[in-house]
Amino acid sequence: MKILESGETSEEMEPGEETEWLEFTEINVPSGKLIIFDPLVSEGIHDGLIIEVPAGTFQLWVKDMMTESGSIFSRLRIVLPGKEPSLGKVLGTTCTDVAMTGVCDDGALAPYRGNYSEWEKIQDEIFDVSQYGIVTLDQTSRTTLPVISSGSSDGTFPVRELTSDSTRVGAEVEFAAPDKSPPEGYTSDELIDQLKEMGVDSRRIREV
Repeated sequence: MKILESGETSEEMEPGEETEWLEFTEINVPSGKLIIFDPLVSEGIHDGLIIEVPAGTFQLWVKDMMTESGSIFSRLRIVLPGKEPSLGKVLGTTCTDVAMTGVCDDGALAPYRGNYSEWEKIQDEIFDVSQYGIVTLDQTSRTTLPVISSGSSDGTFPVRELTSDSTRVGAEVEFAAPDKSPPEGYTSDELIDQLKEMGVDSRRIREV
């Protein structure tokens, strides 16, 4: 099954149903620090959620979910190749004001921190992305920034650990849950209260 564009329909799916995992792309994380962030706000490259992972190449997978008005992206998975991970604890949250989420090696953003004029050039390319796409950060090293629309709305979304044999092998972002109808972004207050009840360190929760 191919990745559906936002609003596209499928006769094989009913509202609330999700697809299987669909392959999107892959990224290299040589620093061992994965950042999930809003790439279209100026603060995004500074305050994204940073997750420590094994250094290496990660595969990105997505799930589409059908709604009454068409498909949306419900989940984004970043995982080491060949792993069949288990969904673990909540690591924190990621938020967006423009319904777009980016994922890359945190070290790849270092040249742009403090050099906002260069980051604006990257943002111009991101604005040209409709629902999902890949922006090149460095031609020489072929460093890329995959971006994807965050479900049906702006909001704050939980990021959960992916583990295999008790070892962290990636992370998963939940933009929309199948039992939410219609799916919407979590409000900050609702999600923050939920995460605090689960024992997540309040310093890891992004408040918007």
